[in-house]
Amino acid sequence: MQPLRTILSVMFAIFISAFSAQGAIDIGASTGITVLPSPPSDIRRRGLASDDTIHAFLELEDFVLPNDLAIDIGPLQAGTWPTETERYPLLPEPVPAGTRIKSYFLHVDSVTGRDDDGVFFDGTIAFSPDTRILGIILRANPLDNFDTLVESLFPGRTIYPNGTNRILEFLTGDDFVRAHDAITFDPVTKTISMHLANGDSVDQFRIITAVPETSSFLMAAIAASLIAAYRLHRTLRSDGPRSSAPFYVQISPSRRKSATTTPVTSCITSGS
Repeated sequence: MQPLRTILSVMFAIFISAFSAQGAIDIGASTGITVLPSPPSDIRRRGLASDDTIHAFLELEDFVLPNDLAIDIGPLQAGTWPTETERYPLLPEPVPAGTRIKSYFLHVDSVTGRDDDGVFFDGTIAFSPDTRILGIILRANPLDNFDTLVESLFPGRTIYPNGTNRILEFLTGDDFVRAHDAITFDPVTKTISMHLANGDSVDQFRIITAVPETSSFLMAAIAASLIAAYRLHRTLRSDGPRSSAPFYVQISPSRRKSATTTPVTSCITSGS
């Protein structure tokens, strides 16, 4: 029975690990960023303040979008924004309804910063290689709409600064030479870098990733292995283990003067 137990244990471990990955935090190495273990209670001005670090947290773990989700940087739009001539890239296609997503919230709120004397933050957040980054939300309306969605799912969990001035300050044209916020997205390395100048208001944005889909091939392998284990279990219970060791037959006394015991190998019984 030991082989059967081993097979079942391995299959169960594979099954559990495949599904537990769906709720795990995908963030790998990061610099200048503190990843919180759970959503904070207040991310309004002075609710979660620091002059030393950018805060990030997993906001939604496994959520199926009821409607299309507007994003500002798409999954293939590599680059740095703003540029001297444009604040955002061309508006990408929304994340379609029915997509299973994770939402990561990035938050900056300096303690001593003022609009005329900001505190500068630099950070890079790197996701695991198998993460699918679906988009980045930067603009006010999509941010506010997503706030409302999360608040409806988890009333009272986190207080959001709905409707306040919290978007990143992307400057273009003659103002491009001034100190301002900037985001760099690399879809190949799954990294997002940020340079943020924070003054009298918070700076916030969201990163949307896909929930890992359990491979159909993996599930088929698990199912086939469980079926094989079950059949092995039934065979061992009904037939018992077979032995290749020699066994003995009794020779009739009528054919020989005295009964003798002669070894006969198991291959005789198979007609060989």
